[in-house]
Amino acid sequence: MAEEIHHVTIKHMSTMRQMVGEVSEAAELVGMVTTKLNMLVSKYSAYDFLVMKQQLMKFFDERNIKVSLFIQDGTQGLDGTVYLDFCGVGPYLSERPGTVLKFDPESGE
Repeated sequence: MAEEIHHVTIKHMSTMRQMVGEVSEAAELVGMVTTKLNMLVSKYSAYDFLVMKQQLMKFFDERNIKVSLFIQDGTQGLDGTVYLDFCGVGPYLSERPGTVLKFDPESGE
């Protein structure tokens, strides 16, 4: 899911903070970036996460960077091509495409 990008980024920031030591100017900067990132992402909609994921995939696809984990799970080809999958699970907290909802105008539900 696209929201996982945020979780992975926060994990990377936490690891960087551990690498530079808890009491340093660099650790303070990493903390500030993490706080700003969380503030920014808290305003994201499901659509924003989806666009972010697509833009990251496009960025890496144009560079043909091979990532072994992506190759192993079939997200990327051996030539570095990234495969964007537009089927399956949709954005977080969204209905499955094609779901039909019926509303009763009298009850408002």
